[in-house]
Amino acid sequence: MKAIIKKTGYVLCVAVFFISRDKSGSEPKKFELGSLQKILDGHIVMAIAFDSKENTWIGTRTGLIRYNEKETVVYSSDNSVIPENLWILDVAVDKKDNIWIGTENGIYTIK
Repeated sequence: MKAIIKKTGYVLCVAVFFISRDKSGSEPKKFELGSLQKILDGHIVMAIAFDSKENTWIGTRTGLIRYNEKETVVYSSDNSVIPENLWILDVAVDKKDNIWIGTENGIYTIK
């Protein structure tokens, strides 16, 4: 399934650090590298966010990675409108599970 990605015309100037919590708000979300360690080898991770569907969204200096226990998707110009080798400076998830990606060239969203 191809994600719908749209670039907005704004540049993200503020880096925000989020700590993801479970729905009760009492415990931080546990994140284990496991098989993701091989995928991240050589990448510089800039941001991490979690959605309600158990996906981990990882912004790096070379692009965006979506990881879960079943699959890993590396977003590139081949499967999205995100250009190759774009620095992902921040990743955030809103209440509707839209993914907001702050880059050096502006803000993108995945619905």
